[in-house]
Amino acid sequence: MNKSYALVWNATQGCWQVASELTRRRGKAGRGRVLMTAGASLIGLAFAGLAHALPTGGAVVDGKGTIQAEGHQMIVDQQSHKLITNWESFNVGAQEGVTFRQPDQNAIALNRVIGNEGSSILGRIDANGQVFLVNPNGVLFGQGAQVNVGSLVASTLNISNEDFKAGRYVFAGDSAAQVGNAGSIQAAAGGTVALLGAQVGNTGTIQATEGSAALAAGGNIRLHLDKGSLMYLQIDKGAVDALAHNGGLIQAAGGDVWLQANATNALLRTVVNNEGTIEAVSLQGDRSGRIMLQGFNHAVSVSGKLDASGVKNAADGGMIMVHGSKLELAQSMKASTQAGAGKETGMLELRGSRVRVSDTLRMTPDGSSDTLLSAAQLTNLLAQNQVSLIGDNSLAVENTLAWQHDNALNLLSSGDVKIGGAITAQGNNARLTLGGSNVLIDKNITLTGRNAALALNSGNGHRIGRGAAVTLSGANAAFSANDQDYKVVHTLAQLKAIDANLSGHYVLGSDIAGQGYFTALASGQREFSGVFDGLGHTITDLSIYGNGQALGMFGRVSGTVRNMTLDRATVNGMQSPWATQLGVLAGFNSGNIDNVHATNSSVMGSRNPHVVGGLVGNYFWGDISNSSFSGNVLGNAGSTAIGGLVGQVQDTPRAKQISNSAAHAYIAGGSYDNPANGTAVGGLVGRNLGAELRDVRSSGTISVQYANASVGGLVGLNTLDRTGAYRSGYISNATSTVSVSSAGIKSKVGGLIGVNINGMLSNVEARGAVNGYRSAAIGGLIGENQGTGYLGGTIEDARYEGQVRDLTAATLGGLIGSNVSANVQRVQVNATVQGGVNAKIGGIAGQIVDSNLSDVNATVDLRGGSGAQIGGIVGNAEDARLQNLNVKGVLSSSPAYSGAGALGGIAGVLTSGYIAYSVAKVDIQAPPGASAGGIVGVNVGNVYNTQASGSITGGSATGGLIGTNFGWIADSTTSVQINRPNGWHGSLIGDDHNYSWWTQQQNSAQDSARPSIGRIVAAY
Repeated sequence: MNKSYALVWNATQGCWQVASELTRRRGKAGRGRVLMTAGASLIGLAFAGLAHALPTGGAVVDGKGTIQAEGHQMIVDQQSHKLITNWESFNVGAQEGVTFRQPDQNAIALNRVIGNEGSSILGRIDANGQVFLVNPNGVLFGQGAQVNVGSLVASTLNISNEDFKAGRYVFAGDSAAQVGNAGSIQAAAGGTVALLGAQVGNTGTIQATEGSAALAAGGNIRLHLDKGSLMYLQIDKGAVDALAHNGGLIQAAGGDVWLQANATNALLRTVVNNEGTIEAVSLQGDRSGRIMLQGFNHAVSVSGKLDASGVKNAADGGMIMVHGSKLELAQSMKASTQAGAGKETGMLELRGSRVRVSDTLRMTPDGSSDTLLSAAQLTNLLAQNQVSLIGDNSLAVENTLAWQHDNALNLLSSGDVKIGGAITAQGNNARLTLGGSNVLIDKNITLTGRNAALALNSGNGHRIGRGAAVTLSGANAAFSANDQDYKVVHTLAQLKAIDANLSGHYVLGSDIAGQGYFTALASGQREFSGVFDGLGHTITDLSIYGNGQALGMFGRVSGTVRNMTLDRATVNGMQSPWATQLGVLAGFNSGNIDNVHATNSSVMGSRNPHVVGGLVGNYFWGDISNSSFSGNVLGNAGSTAIGGLVGQVQDTPRAKQISNSAAHAYIAGGSYDNPANGTAVGGLVGRNLGAELRDVRSSGTISVQYANASVGGLVGLNTLDRTGAYRSGYISNATSTVSVSSAGIKSKVGGLIGVNINGMLSNVEARGAVNGYRSAAIGGLIGENQGTGYLGGTIEDARYEGQVRDLTAATLGGLIGSNVSANVQRVQVNATVQGGVNAKIGGIAGQIVDSNLSDVNATVDLRGGSGAQIGGIVGNAEDARLQNLNVKGVLSSSPAYSGAGALGGIAGVLTSGYIAYSVAKVDIQAPPGASAGGIVGVNVGNVYNTQASGSITGGSATGGLIGTNFGWIADSTTSVQINRPNGWHGSLIGDDHNYSWWTQQQNSAQDSARPSIGRIVAAY
């Protein structure tokens, strides 16, 4: 069957659309004006004063023909195939008639009016061939006019003799006059009626059976004619106030009807208006009718009737296309392409710039409004049409939409297609197609009928939001995406059968409930290399086991898995003797995972050395996006990596990314009797050796007992290969609220990351308690941060709020436990840090070595044991460059049973490097034997441009700036109050071993005032 439409991908415009030989132009959003109405306001007034007469002053200028007038009749006898006649006037009175006698139906007579008078046709015009009437002053076919011709073209736009003779039917000009019909115009079968000009309209009747009727408004219009049949019409140039209007009846059974207008006036609102009836009903024998209303970059208004049905003649339905920057579709509008019995219904195509199915009018920023259809209106249209809605820039469904007929609905755009209202189709054979650059489904789509079909076609892929699902519950339901057919899975048996074809394409048509044990798909050395799209559905109660090393719903994935939820799934490695890689979705992943969620699920380690993750055990390459896990992840003595979402990311030469993903997990594991060595535990990823993490978050609890482990609220161990070309180890826009507890000795523990080696962090945050036992390094954000090259280990825009506690740790920090050769900037901390004997404790870092630290704001409560080195910013700093620091809070150390200890508002001990442009406002409780200073406890570096305030109580070497000094101080001030000192104390320095710093300042400033120093040991 020769149909007049087909759904194809338009690469130029970037969207799926219904193609037709009529769809050549597209519109952009524009403003407009109120439509002119029919009848006298459009055409009648321009000719009110014209006399009723026959044409006058006729002169043949090309071709052969004679003109004879007798009484009320005129006969133009045309002897050549083409005849050009110039007239002084061309009018036909009510009782008069003009007859063209032409060689055959293909002969054409061009009649051009060169006088100053519009043409008023109130009588009859008859012709066996084609008649062109060109009058720049206007053309009116008044009430009572009877025109019966092979074809008729009436135009206020001129055509040159050369173009006419060459068969180039190009009409052009700047006339603002109107062409209108209030009478009756009838073309022969297969003929054409075309009204052309700046403003054209019909309030009468136009008939062109099996031919074409066209109302075209513009400044340059091209007709493609073949033996009188209009093959195509195009407007190459607009007119200032273009308008095409129908308030009457236009009929072209088995043919085509065009209403087109292209305006150059940006202020116009509507340029095409149908208030009447347009019929292009289909005839038998593949003669489907077509109706085209096109406003280009202006609005099109429809309140009348459009009929391209095939019911009357038991034929296929035709096609109706309504295109404009905006469509104004009245509730009274009727449109039908309904087919006759046993035939195929046609297509109604509605196309605007921005299209919405909604009951709410919304203005756009430029003051215009969207094309708006109510759900009820669209449902009514679907009863008699297959419908294509096309939004050139966007398309959205915002209200619930339902229909019970077999007809298809296509929702298409070169931009995004957004489904924000539920869609339900109950008819057998109902079809729904969504096509755009992105297809975003946030509400349920349900097709329940037998043989129903859904197609999702998108340049960038489709996304199904949380809580939304696509249901294909009818028998023989079909699904395709970008022209790829998928098998629809409805049952547990069909799910298990995927194992027989691991390269296929599958979708879930409905939710599936598990029953007992489920053998992992793609186990052993096999891989799932196909596509599995859950369409938002949930698989519940899978108890997964297998005999392969990789254990999950899929043992190994190298293809794509997306848009699904696993609820109450369990993976128990103890029941799978060979398992070494375990995750609810996949034990091993080298494919792409998107929008996959595991809820209320549990993964437990095996007897073998293994990696275990909530969603994926071992991640080799590919991408994981928009995915999550919630439940329990339980390791044991054999666990080498444990992660809430992913156990381990392998170091491979391919880029990998985890984005917009999360885990909310209870993570536990370890063994006091036989602790594992080097286990990496993370709330999201256990060990990250090669992935970029972006827009990720973790929550829940970590409680482990691994010695020498790396434990982090987000990532246990994060590394970056500085020689690689990929952004592995790069973490941005990340948050952890995990409560972290590690009881393993010599572990590195952080609220966000346990150990970071060369990884780069940007805009990261941790909130929650971090607890350890005999940790090597523990921090609110990172346990240990290391860099080995340019930008290695860089941290910027980081925050921590919470409590860090380990009474037996070596180094503790509100942000970082130990920071070595890594730069840190723009950080904020609000923390309580509690350490023990001889610990290095800092509000930002317990220890900083060979690093830059700048732009810091810290509010801290720091507590240490005897001999501790405690600093509002850093406990111990070596070769550190510290500047632009601001700290306030409380520092305290328990009585000194061993070791002297050092406490400082900025640094406990500065062994080398400098502190500059910094402010400390702290209250220090120093034990006997300790050195305490408002800026530094023990200084062997340089301090300048600093300010200290607050108080110091106790201490054996106490100073408002420095407790014990071996270094340099310049341009610094203090207002620190010193209370109950136990040894040397001074307003600036308690115990100074390098008095030359003062001598240089004195000589430089010519100031002989003696500084307040408790004891001067060496003066130069």
